[in-house]
Amino acid sequence: MELSSTQLASSLFSVNLGVEVGQVLIVGMAFPLLLLVRRYEWRMWVIRSVSACICGFGVFWFFERILAV
Repeated sequence: MELSSTQLASSLFSVNLGVEVGQVLIVGMAFPLLLLVRRYEWRMWVIRSVSACICGFGVFWFFERILAV
C-alpha cells in the first residue's frame, strides 16, 4: 500500500477507534445480563459455561493462526 504518513495514521486511528467502540458496545450489552444472572443460584453454572466457551474459541483461534501457512 502506498499511503502517506497522514493517510496511514488516519487509517490506523479509524481501525482502532472501531475496535474500541465495538468492545464498549459488547461490555455495555453484557453488563446488564451479568447483573441479572448474579441474582440466581445457578450463576456459577452460567459463569463456568460461558468461560468454557470463551476458552474454546480462544484455543480454536490460536491453533487456526498457528497452523495457517
